[in-house]
Amino acid sequence: MALKVWLKASQAQSFIVSVIPVLVGAAVAAHLGVALSIPLLLLTIVGVLAIHAATNMSNDYIDYKTGVDNQPPEIISPFTAGSRVLPDKLVTPEAHKRVWISLYAVGAAVGFALSLLVQDGWVLLLLGLSMGGLSLFYTYPPLKLQYHGLGELLVAVIFGPVLLFGSFFVQAHRFAWEPILVSVPFGLFVSAFLLVNEMPEWQSDPKGGKVTIPARVGLKKSMRIYVAMMAAGFAWLAALPLLGLAPLHTLVALISLPLGWKAIAVLRKSYDKFPEHIGANAGTLLTVLVTGIALVLSYVAAIYVPL
Repeated sequence: MALKVWLKASQAQSFIVSVIPVLVGAAVAAHLGVALSIPLLLLTIVGVLAIHAATNMSNDYIDYKTGVDNQPPEIISPFTAGSRVLPDKLVTPEAHKRVWISLYAVGAAVGFALSLLVQDGWVLLLLGLSMGGLSLFYTYPPLKLQYHGLGELLVAVIFGPVLLFGSFFVQAHRFAWEPILVSVPFGLFVSAFLLVNEMPEWQSDPKGGKVTIPARVGLKKSMRIYVAMMAAGFAWLAALPLLGLAPLHTLVALISLPLGWKAIAVLRKSYDKFPEHIGANAGTLLTVLVTGIALVLSYVAAIYVPL
């Protein structure tokens, strides 16, 4: 089967969202004086990508089985309704399941290897088990956490503290507050991205038993939650360097503020209209990417040009 079909099935276009916090975590470690291990960094990225791909695919599989993927054509977009490989019959459910189970196995093997290679590796083992478990039961029975409106919280925790601190620990082998504090805005922005992606499906998701935040509280309140999350992320991002909790260089990450502001404006105007609010989906993703890249670069700058 063509590689492009499996890349589509894994939603490979989303992988950058998990790679960036790994890079930020490594950059924080380097700024704190740790000599980076590139092989360990690459191994971390491989494990994280395997779990991310497995999560995307298992999510699609359960949505397909429960009928959640049966979305009205007018709300299907690159940001909604999953990869579509199962409802479009590009792969069989059996082959699809075999692949994502294999990807979880790869992620588990990498996590176990890291726990053996790194001092106090039991910490990584716990982080890996929590990430793998939360990722699997994000939509998989019996917990199906996203189906009960917990998706945003889980995404904030996984793409924030778990990934960023985990990457830091792989390099530094010790605890520090800075990577956890720096992870908060990133977790909030990724969580806001999930929320805005769920909004067009607020009426169709419950038909398959998926009661997300938009399905629970409606579109207007979801828009307000989104605005609050984005505002909190930028406020936290500004507060860290101003309070001396991160290098002043990290103020550069506020370069994403115009993107976030535009996304907020689009959603406030068109929160109940789709595809009119697709600009908010794209703008939120760009906010995530630009913030993450700016954080990596600002930490590198702080190493060579301390203030």
